Amino acid sequence: MLEIVGLKAGYPSGGLVLNDLNISIPRASIVAVLGRNGMGKTTLMRSVCGLLASAGGSILLDGQEIAGRTVFERARAGIGFVPQGREVFADFSVAENLLIGRIAKPGLSPEIPEHLLSLFPILRERWNQRAGSFSGGQQQQLAIARALAGEPRVLLLDEPSEGIQPSIVHQLAGTLRQLVDTTGLTIMMAEQNLDMVAACADTVAFIDHGAIVESGIPAAGIREDRARQAKFLSI
Repeated sequence: MLEIVGLKAGYPSGGLVLNDLNISIPRASIVAVLGRNGMGKTTLMRSVCGLLASAGGSILLDGQEIAGRTVFERARAGIGFVPQGREVFADFSVAENLLIGRIAKPGLSPEIPEHLLSLFPILRERWNQRAGSFSGGQQQQLAIARALAGEPRVLLLDEPSEGIQPSIVHQLAGTLRQLVDTTGLTIMMAEQNLDMVAACADTVAFIDHGAIVESGIPAAGIREDRARQAKFLSI
């Protein structure tokens, strides 16, 4: 579904962060990208969704090149993105946040799909409540639902467990697994919480100094893989 080949990307003030990065995300799967801070996880996410222009390489969505497209063109092609820190519209209600995610994609009706509210029942309960009054976990559920409202084919999640209590992390992992298994959604997430990764991901890829150095590792055993943790995650 998502094939990234030889991707180069960086920032004007700091040079290249990603250098010939290669990764393949199979359809209807969850792949977790793990690595220490500063290794390029967020740069990868921002490059795929178009918030950061790539300096070379290909980003193929279902075989179609999207590397040269704008952010909104990639969104319309099927890329959804939930950034680190969630970035919900704090002064808007749940309903308004979801509507923004819905109307951003031409051709969709303004009606919020019922299955989204079934997946995240707290959003139904707080329908008219301002998003800024939510806890971190509730905001993350809203941010994911807002991205899903645009009916993406690939969902990018940047540190979805950050700042969320363990019980909500477990719940969120189950919801993501359910989404993939029932809808065929494809997810790539940057994450450091190994419990969440083991609970929902299919495989793990490790990023180190802007390149994927190992991939296709079963996520189920990642918590017990001390050797890789020491090599790629320890400070």
